[in-house]
Amino acid sequence: VEVAQQAMPEAELKILTGQDEGPLTLNALTNWLREGFDILYLVCHGATRKDDSRLFLEDEEGGVKLVMGEEIVKRIQMLPRQPRLVVLASHQTTPIAIQFAEAGIPAILATLEHITIDTMQHYSYEFFKELMREGRADRAASWARAAVIERPDWWSPVLYTRVKDGKIWR
Repeated sequence: VEVAQQAMPEAELKILTGQDEGPLTLNALTNWLREGFDILYLVCHGATRKDDSRLFLEDEEGGVKLVMGEEIVKRIQMLPRQPRLVVLASHQTTPIAIQFAEAGIPAILATLEHITIDTMQHYSYEFFKELMREGRADRAASWARAAVIERPDWWSPVLYTRVKDGKIWR
């Protein structure tokens, strides 16, 4: 939360923690997204099995629920206005990132393998700061990668994009 607030001080942020709003279930998440947001920055645990990612969200009682990546993609695909960028700040999210790209999301930031919280926070800060400057996800990803190049897991964040010029908004 602090990283997003510091990197994008002029942006209107809606922070959903699952505490004040009730459990952050898949239904709750998609209901909130119906309001229309440009960026979905999802911080949770993830896992990959074969060619599918699974994310750990909450169940109705506030416990942990394993949600298939394809189910999350289907729900977001049904929204009247999809996010322009999906950031998956969790481990091993490449398969779901590819599914989001195939579903028409313009840009998806995911991780290839395990990444430390410190690296992801630093990368995210630089990524969002640069993204707010120009709106170009590809340039922001390159800038952020250069900022974490000295870290052992610098290679893990990867950007998938469907836009030729890298601009996810004008």
